[in-house]
Amino acid sequence: MARQRISFRDPVWLIPMVIVGLGCSVQTLHMLEHNRYCKTDAEWKALYNEKSDALDEADDS
Repeated sequence: MARQRISFRDPVWLIPMVIVGLGCSVQTLHMLEHNRYCKTDAEWKALYNEKSDALDEADDS
C-alpha cells in the first residue's frame, strides 16, 4: 500500500490555519488597542472600591 503524501494544497490545512489566523488577528488588535480599552490595576481597584462603597451605603439605608 503506497503512502499518500500530505500537501499544503490539501483542504485539511484550511480549518486550522483559519483558526490560527483569526487568533493572531484578534491578539494583534488587542495589543494595538490595549492602552485605550484595558484598565490598569489601580483603575480596577478604584472601580471595585466605588462599587463596594455604593453597596455599603445601600445596606446602611
